[in-house]
Amino acid sequence: MKCPYCGSDTGSGDEGECPGCGNVLRKSDPPQELSGSADKTVVTSDTGIRLRNEAKALLANGEKEKAIIKSRAALYLPFCSATVLCEIGAMLSKMNLPYDALNAYRKALAIEPDNPGILFKTATLLGQRKSYADATKLLERLLKIDPKNPQARLMLKIIEDRMKSESDETYEAQLKQREEKTASGIERIYQLVKEADSSTWWGGSLWVIFPFLFFIVKVWVGDDETVTKYLLTALFLYTILLGVVLHELGHGMTAWLLGDSTAYRAGRLTLNPVRHVSMIGTFITPVVVYSLVGFMFGWARPVPFNPINLPKHPRDQVLVAGAGPAMSLTVSYIMFTLFLIAASWHNSVYPEHAVRFSIDLAGPISVGGGAFSGPFWYVLLEIFALGAVVNLVLAVFNLIPLPPLDGGWLLRAIVRPTFAVKLWRYQWVSIVVIIFTLYTGVIAYIFYPAYVAMAGYFFLSELIL
Repeated sequence: MKCPYCGSDTGSGDEGECPGCGNVLRKSDPPQELSGSADKTVVTSDTGIRLRNEAKALLANGEKEKAIIKSRAALYLPFCSATVLCEIGAMLSKMNLPYDALNAYRKALAIEPDNPGILFKTATLLGQRKSYADATKLLERLLKIDPKNPQARLMLKIIEDRMKSESDETYEAQLKQREEKTASGIERIYQLVKEADSSTWWGGSLWVIFPFLFFIVKVWVGDDETVTKYLLTALFLYTILLGVVLHELGHGMTAWLLGDSTAYRAGRLTLNPVRHVSMIGTFITPVVVYSLVGFMFGWARPVPFNPINLPKHPRDQVLVAGAGPAMSLTVSYIMFTLFLIAASWHNSVYPEHAVRFSIDLAGPISVGGGAFSGPFWYVLLEIFALGAVVNLVLAVFNLIPLPPLDGGWLLRAIVRPTFAVKLWRYQWVSIVVIIFTLYTGVIAYIFYPAYVAMAGYFFLSELIL
């Protein structure tokens, strides 16, 4: 026996559940006429009504999937009345099945082509699917039947406005894309600064506000060693967070300039620290790891980028991955240069308190000056000295060729794809290895290039200052 709803072979039994569509078969249900089948009987409209009623009951009981099966079975019967089809279409719309609902209304429209209600509902669904031309034709036909129909006029106006708006947006997007391709990198960065919202400016201003707060605290506590120690820790965290934000910004800006706007659309091309920090990686993990093993380990939210949008592979992927460490090295060099300038100025004013560059991050810099000038020089020189060291270490650490670090991305770009897939599949092993090297002190050997660079900083400081 063939199922009258889906045409599946149900076996020899006359009653039971169809294995194809799940509908319950009864003896009273005549089989559906199927092409190429020996069964030539016809399904009556009562079958469609019964399926509609069963679908309603199932939907009322929260059995959505079974209700969908019943509704689709009724929808694809050889014939149903227009009323039943409209009710099925409304039910399918409530179940978020616009394609099936549109099919139901179209079948109803084929039965009653001049029914105003069916015309309007079909045109509405077509408009939602952005089939504006077909929707407009149906609404114009409806207005010929009922020229004063306010809903049809309103819907026609909405569709016209949408078509005009989408046409303008498409043109503006194409024009903007053309301008971006022809504009230079400096022009695009200038345009990015102009488009920055208020949250970006407020977030970026925090990097100026916090040093001012550190200055106020130092003025207030004076030479108190305990508070100064905590203040030095705050300055250290400030420079780490600034370095991480600039590091991630380097990745995002490079990807954006190369043609991938993923980070731009995600709002990550900003100095606002809130957009870059991760609650787990930036706050919870460092505190937990430090309390357990005595050292700090954490991460910021990685800047998203889509390698598919990059025009040249693997060159552009290497550039995006290397942009973060390159940014950190650049910031380190700038911080060291600013330290030399500020220290030279300080030493010329207070020669009895000459300042030299030191890699001892735990020891506060001894500066000269009075109640206000002393704290000013202290905060300024500490930020520059800590920034030079922190960003240098950050660059070398991220160049370790293990995922998910930048060195892992660089390695992924040059190895075979099969090995790259395995490397990324077991990246949790890399994280365990990194934590192990930190805990055992092996990381000190990995940081050898950073020590060489810091020795160069120290040599230049002694030579110039």
